[in-house]
Amino acid sequence: MDELLQELKNAYGEAAEFRAGQENTIREVLNGKRSLVVQKTGWGKSLVYFLATKILRKRTKGITLIISPLLALMNNQIVSAKKLGLNVGTINSENTDNWEIIIERMKNNQLDALIISPERLANDDFKRLISTGVLQIALFVVDEAHCISDWGHDFRPDYRRIVDIIRVFPSNIPILATTATANDRVIEDIKKQLGEDIAVSRGSLMRKSLALQIIKLKTKEERLAWIADHIGELPGTGIIYCLTVNDCQLVHKWLCTNGISARCYYADIKGDGTESKEDIVSLFMSDQIKVLVATVAFGMGFDKPNIGFVIHFQKPGNIVAYYQQIGRAGRGIDNALAILLSGEEDNQINNYFIESAFPTENLMEDIVKEIRKNSESGLKQSDLEKVINMNPTKIKACIKYLMVEGAIYKEGLFYYPAARLWKPDMEKSRRITEIRKQELAQINDFTNTIAKEFLCETGKVLSNYGDAGWGRLVIQGKYNDKYFDDQLVDAAAELLVSFVEEHNIQWVTSIPSIRRPALVSGFAVRLAERLHLKYIEALEKVQDTICQKKLHTSFLQHKNAEESFEVKQVLGENVLLIDDMVDSRWTFTVCGYKLRKHGCGKVFPFALANSAGRIGDN
Repeated sequence: MDELLQELKNAYGEAAEFRAGQENTIREVLNGKRSLVVQKTGWGKSLVYFLATKILRKRTKGITLIISPLLALMNNQIVSAKKLGLNVGTINSENTDNWEIIIERMKNNQLDALIISPERLANDDFKRLISTGVLQIALFVVDEAHCISDWGHDFRPDYRRIVDIIRVFPSNIPILATTATANDRVIEDIKKQLGEDIAVSRGSLMRKSLALQIIKLKTKEERLAWIADHIGELPGTGIIYCLTVNDCQLVHKWLCTNGISARCYYADIKGDGTESKEDIVSLFMSDQIKVLVATVAFGMGFDKPNIGFVIHFQKPGNIVAYYQQIGRAGRGIDNALAILLSGEEDNQINNYFIESAFPTENLMEDIVKEIRKNSESGLKQSDLEKVINMNPTKIKACIKYLMVEGAIYKEGLFYYPAARLWKPDMEKSRRITEIRKQELAQINDFTNTIAKEFLCETGKVLSNYGDAGWGRLVIQGKYNDKYFDDQLVDAAAELLVSFVEEHNIQWVTSIPSIRRPALVSGFAVRLAERLHLKYIEALEKVQDTICQKKLHTSFLQHKNAEESFEVKQVLGENVLLIDDMVDSRWTFTVCGYKLRKHGCGKVFPFALANSAGRIGDN
């Protein structure tokens, strides 16, 4: 048996097989190639580099160095590595007491892989370990490589130090970058860091188990009400993503008020004194809570196969982030939901993040000026905070940015000016800011899932369900007579005659039914005759589905309608689309969309009764 397959089966059992692309990527790594792998979440990217590590160590090669963005991801990677019998260490902000022990184990060749954050690349002692050859690297991995582009320019500029590390590597050291989310912009940024010769391998990012739904609810109050009404109907456990910490706290408090078991998760959360961040994650992973309300801090690195839903309280700033987050759901189950609750404040928040991402030119110049004035003695951050009127957090972020830019350097606690004359590259920051605004525009377009040109026009309805007069007669016809009285035809014709003329409607069709095939169509034929219009059976119901009124979420109603109807034939002119009852409007929306896509003119819906708010048949 092939060595790779044997190692896979040894770790995961005799039934284990490689997923498409895994084996080929491992062989490229073992042959010293540089590769960027873009595969959907749950594909098994960590298996690729850990299995490659296993083979390299058997060949008495050095260790694998892995750049990983999050502590949670590091912990999951260690668990994955243990399945292959690998000894893996990590250097991060939460295990400082063990750093010397881990480094000593590396020197003694007792580790197979080392996982670090990009910030470790700024440490001079660590860089010396690599440049002097004390740390023998056999494979260099950048996991969640999209962070190079999404975080490396501003939020975590230490990602840009990767290129400095690569420069000291021998040319035959393989480099592997992995991500589940990479558009063209991200790929170009990765190439700049890892080398233009890197081979890009892309798989399908589609996951059949995950269904997407967008619901526009302008105010936070509307979205909170929707969550309270529907969260209990959603499958299993799930995540609600918010753009800000304040909104995380708001949604969490609202869920608890409504008796829904939930916890809050964001970067600086301190818990309630009894629960740590790890405790919160454990409760979610073990299905002891229904919902985890989180910022982007809870994203990568949490592999929970049975997440049934991901809800966005606001839309993220770009499609890459959106895909990364919804990718938490539907990994090990057949059906999962991704529901985007787009609101009125989304763009304001995202634009703030975009506009404030980079330090201002004045702040950068002020900090460099002060450090140059004290070039011999150096300045600590606390010294800068005393003379520069700015939030300490922004000063700290600006200092890190300036260090990566090469404007200043650090020795101990003190900062010193670089020898070279430095000026801020504002053109670069303006260019990146513009790209991010374009990507925000793209996700704004995405939230309009049905383009305006494919939407139904404003239509007409004859009555409200159950009202005296026409409403009662509609009920009588639908449930007792199984036939709509000619009085309804007359009333509808009177309501529509000027409407048809005004909008140049040339033909009539109806929403088909399997259970009552002649009910609506028979009415529509008679109404078409009264209006002197052609009737065409344009739509076909291909499967009998649950009545819309029994489906209590917009997602389920849309999915129900989408799967039910197909187009048989259309005319190019404007059409009157007839149904007996209208509630969620998804049946009209989906059928209208399909008619328009097949070349129909404008679609004007008409219903005999508005049944919104009624529980029952549809």
